[in-house]
Amino acid sequence: MRQLSSPYASAGARGLLEGAFGISPDHADFNLLRDDFFNNYEKALLVESKLFDGIDHLLDQMDQAGLPWGIITNKSERFTNPFTDLMGLRQRAISTVSGDTTPYSKPHPEPILHAARSTNIDPTRSIYVGGDIRDVVAGKAAGRRQWQPLMPTVAEKSLLRPWEPITSSIARLTY
Repeated sequence: MRQLSSPYASAGARGLLEGAFGISPDHADFNLLRDDFFNNYEKALLVESKLFDGIDHLLDQMDQAGLPWGIITNKSERFTNPFTDLMGLRQRAISTVSGDTTPYSKPHPEPILHAARSTNIDPTRSIYVGGDIRDVVAGKAAGRRQWQPLMPTVAEKSLLRPWEPITSSIARLTY
């Protein structure tokens, strides 16, 4: 499942169900399969879960340089909090915003703007890193001046061609 899931992981359950079953949210079985996926995911949050290559090194360098960073995800708090706790990320992040922290999730800019307000950081003076088209749309709408997709496998999908990645490797983003 790892090879199948990699190009679809940034799109969450929607992307994983599309990759595994070839269905989209308008399919009659989508909600049933999504709920089943969520129940199984919750039981095994860290089974084969890992940070994308280079992220741990990047976060270590940011911590060492005193550069604040946060997490903005479309995962609900039901998954975000235990996952980021188990990965040791939430304790290090200046802010963690889940898909249900605000009334909107990405691609709406509100999760990014909420994180910026709660940390007193100007969103136009920050970099938003993500791997899904919803991240691109949200980042631009929030006034991000730079955009750096994480996963070249996602950027290569024809569905996500509206932008060109600035870098194909997270290693090039290191401080």
